Amino acid sequence: MPAAAAERAHRSRTGSRCAWVVRLVLGLPLLASACAPTPPPGSAYRALRDTTDSLLAAGRPEDAVRSLRAAATGEAMPRAASWERAWAAARARALEPVLAAPPAGRAELAATRRPLARDVAEEPDDWATLRPALERQFAARRRWLGPDSPELAATMVALARLERTRGDRLRGLDLDFEALRIRRAAFGAQSPEVAECQLMLGRDLKRASSLVDRPEGHVDTALAIRRLRFGERSPEYAEALAAQANLLRWEDQPRPALVEFGHARDLFARAGPRYEAALAGVEADMAVTEMREGHWERLERLARAAVARLDARGDTTSAASAYSLSVLGLALRRMERWAEARAVLGRATRVEEARRRSAPADYFVRLEAYALPSYLELAMVQLAMGDSVAAWETQERGLSRWCAERAWARGEMDSATTWNGLLARVQARLTDASAVIGWLDPFYLPGSRINPNWTYVIRRTGPVHWAETRAAASVALHDDVATRLRGRLRIAAAWPFRITRFPDVVADQHTAWQRRFRAAEPFLAGVRELIVISPNVDYETPLEIAIDSTGRALDERFAISYSPSALHFASSPRPDRDGRSRREWSSLVLRAPGRPTPDGSDDLAAGDAEVRELVGRVRHPVVLTGAAASEERIRSLARSGALAELDLLHVTSHAAAPDEWTDEVGLTLAEAMPGGHPAPGAPGDRDGILTVEDIRNWRLRARLVTLASCTSAGQVPKHTEGLPGLGSGFLAAGARSVLVSLWPVDDEATAILMRDFYEALFEDRARPCSTAEALREARERLRNYRDASGDRPYAHPARWGGYVLLGDPG
Repeated sequence: MPAAAAERAHRSRTGSRCAWVVRLVLGLPLLASACAPTPPPGSAYRALRDTTDSLLAAGRPEDAVRSLRAAATGEAMPRAASWERAWAAARARALEPVLAAPPAGRAELAATRRPLARDVAEEPDDWATLRPALERQFAARRRWLGPDSPELAATMVALARLERTRGDRLRGLDLDFEALRIRRAAFGAQSPEVAECQLMLGRDLKRASSLVDRPEGHVDTALAIRRLRFGERSPEYAEALAAQANLLRWEDQPRPALVEFGHARDLFARAGPRYEAALAGVEADMAVTEMREGHWERLERLARAAVARLDARGDTTSAASAYSLSVLGLALRRMERWAEARAVLGRATRVEEARRRSAPADYFVRLEAYALPSYLELAMVQLAMGDSVAAWETQERGLSRWCAERAWARGEMDSATTWNGLLARVQARLTDASAVIGWLDPFYLPGSRINPNWTYVIRRTGPVHWAETRAAASVALHDDVATRLRGRLRIAAAWPFRITRFPDVVADQHTAWQRRFRAAEPFLAGVRELIVISPNVDYETPLEIAIDSTGRALDERFAISYSPSALHFASSPRPDRDGRSRREWSSLVLRAPGRPTPDGSDDLAAGDAEVRELVGRVRHPVVLTGAAASEERIRSLARSGALAELDLLHVTSHAAAPDEWTDEVGLTLAEAMPGGHPAPGAPGDRDGILTVEDIRNWRLRARLVTLASCTSAGQVPKHTEGLPGLGSGFLAAGARSVLVSLWPVDDEATAILMRDFYEALFEDRARPCSTAEALREARERLRNYRDASGDRPYAHPARWGGYVLLGDPG
């Protein structure tokens, strides 16, 4: 072969080998990719989401959009699933308005880019600053990205978490549903974002005990989406399983719940250290579920494992830590290991106290998320160990702490000496004819209905008298009878016709006496006045309507008032002894406009008789009616200090409560009624609704506040903190006594009740009756009132029992 031909052949062979090597080298990544293990389902989505959020938080939206588009086209993350590429494309489209915004919009969006929605916990440490930041973010994103932006939906999800913490379940649900709508449209019905919204809705609807939209369907949908997108071995699937297990527990199905919890626990355990807190939460929930079965040894093991897991993480001051310690302490108490239970529950109370001290000052946030329930369990242990006074003092520390906190903040009470000599201070306020009665009901944990309940009585001298309340299966009243009775009373109150026969209600009234009062009877000889320590007014079922063994309502035997705590009863200031009679009280009488009726009047017209009745009994009252009964006028009186000089404040109005899911309630004044309008120059939030938070910030010295409104006590009770309604607001502002309603009240019955109440209160007697006694007499007259036909139209307890007296008996 010639040399030239040989060289060509050699180059050809060499070139062929080089080309083969180049092809091999270039193909190695593809070969490696083909041979590499299949990535876990959803891993590309997780990585894209985290990268996008990090770039946005760093103020680099262009880079975020660039990386998303690269993933959508397959240029990056070539092994991403088709749904993950579709998600990347949708998220990129959602961010395009950020890039297209004008400089002012870009600047505002950049300034409000934090906090990230995923970093917002339900009980954050910086709630007071976090909520305004999210509100600003919400406004900016709505303005510049539009009402259908997925970025706006993320802010909605975070805000919904905080609204749940604040107790505004209605707004939380509204935000959840709107975020769900936006995410479905943007990402499709089977996206992880949709699953997140469905899971949140399931939890919220469970907490709200909704009968309209059941939570199960939302949780089932979330579970199906997470199974499809992440697989049955993922932590996302485990989270949905735990939510489903909690629903089963809520539906009183402990066995299936424990199976689901067990599966979730195994998945979290395999997911690694990042999910230790979630694992501890599942173990604590499993422990609570075991209560249904009475398996205390298993409960102890699970709760102890949860506590140890959280301790190992250094998580010793969170809600999860307090919860796990409380469950463990309950198990130890049930097994009568008193010393261990006392130590564990003592630690739980310290965690709860630390959390409460660091909680935001917002009243509703503290009521919703920072209560002190472990004190009740600790009191049960102390009672079992024979220390009855310590048990009573301990449970007092957990009741209506807002009373003490308000006094501490205003310098009216020294926090260092608040609890010193409390029993002696309570007894100093009693007479031989009065007594304090209360209950120890540590039912705050789901499934703990089997706990025994105790009644206590305090007389002017002697010890704290405790008596165990024994009922069938030791079931507390609130578990069945109170729920049923409260429902019947509210239905009867709303029924437009008079109910003259009600044997089923009478039977429940008698059962209420058996379960809540009979044990106290031996200690009440000679008592005519009862101060009931019950922040939630005995689960919104007033003690007055209970029927004793002789067939008499307790209202016939006792003048009854309710105090949120014995501390409040002992510490409320006495009025100045200036020698003035009640007729000389400085008074404000307010009758707000009502809603129009077909006959041209308004639906509060019956309140005119209340106004005339009261105006005729006191000297020189300030009377506000019509347009003068306005929010702006009341605020002006509060600013000037005139409200602080009042002895009596009577308000006839509607009480505004958005619905049963919302803690907030307010008085509806002139601006909120048809034809009403804010005063010129008034701030935009002056809508005619005077809220509890507004009232709590006043300073009052009123001897009596009467709220002739429907459901003015509130309607979302907290076991240890009470009814967060208008009554608690006026007590917090300094009013001695507040007359409130527990349910919608009959206008005509209210007019008669108020007439007789004020007649008894202002009547010249050798010994003036107390406020509580005046209310008792008025209820008795209403109950026995006969119309022209001789019937008793108000004999049903829903008609005469709706008003109760909060605070001092007067």
